[in-house]
Amino acid sequence: MTHDLIENWRRMRKLARDASAAESDALEAAWEAPMPASLQAATPSDIVEGAILWYPDHQGRRWEEISVVYDPTDDFKAYLSDDGCRYGLRGAFVEMAAPKAVT
Repeated sequence: MTHDLIENWRRMRKLARDASAAESDALEAAWEAPMPASLQAATPSDIVEGAILWYPDHQGRRWEEISVVYDPTDDFKAYLSDDGCRYGLRGAFVEMAAPKAVT
């Protein structure tokens, strides 16, 4: 008979593998996200962890999520993306906030 702690680990390992596969599938689908209709050039203040920057001139995936901020003013290496590469402000855009409704 296998110890309960080992069986629990096996269940958690399967759960983690299933979650990892689901995350990969969701990311692949997200790569196809359409470009927002209203973009404005990114500025250093837009370089914050978790932000999404858009690169209209990139082929394939046209957005990056900021994982680690390095130098928000750098045109080429402002931040580290979730893909492990560094990107910068050059060619980067952010989605413009929708105007607030007047009540």
